[in-house]
Amino acid sequence: AAERLGWVVGINGSNFSYVTNTPTMADISIKKRKVMPDSKMTANGMEICLTNIGNLFSPQQGMTVQDLLAMGVTDTWCCGDTLLISNGQAVNVGIQSEQYRYPRTAIGMVRPCEYYIITAGNGGYNKGMTYDEIRDTLMSRDCGFGKCLDGGDSSSLVFEKQLLNKPAAGSERPVTDFLYFTE
Repeated sequence: AAERLGWVVGINGSNFSYVTNTPTMADISIKKRKVMPDSKMTANGMEICLTNIGNLFSPQQGMTVQDLLAMGVTDTWCCGDTLLISNGQAVNVGIQSEQYRYPRTAIGMVRPCEYYIITAGNGGYNKGMTYDEIRDTLMSRDCGFGKCLDGGDSSSLVFEKQLLNKPAAGSERPVTDFLYFTE
């Protein structure tokens, strides 16, 4: 996909279901301001939304697809993982965050169109970062929004067509969506 779409940098943008053993999309699925045919009409609150001015946020559970489009949302991604920073405030993700190292992928936003991407871990399931470590790293870079995307085998970071990390199981997992930048 990186080569075909001309990515400069890209990360996994979907979640993985251990129930179905397949990648999954966000409840609300919007791409280039078009609602995808398999989209649900209300958010589960786990999505990441991108607006037409480059703002990233996670919607409140129950927001409708019409609400998001009215807010200028152009794209959504599934990320059944943890919200780390909201409105500039650290989110307490519980006791597991202090001690559980795991391969993780996260995105943070300083301001619209200024983002940080972290992919932590380089092979194996006990290598990586805790939620607190990722959150604190993003906050140290003045991110006012931060959220983990799917981790584990799904954590992949591509830069200039090269996979920079080694996913937990040793090879890339299929995903249904990507978050990528072309310039």
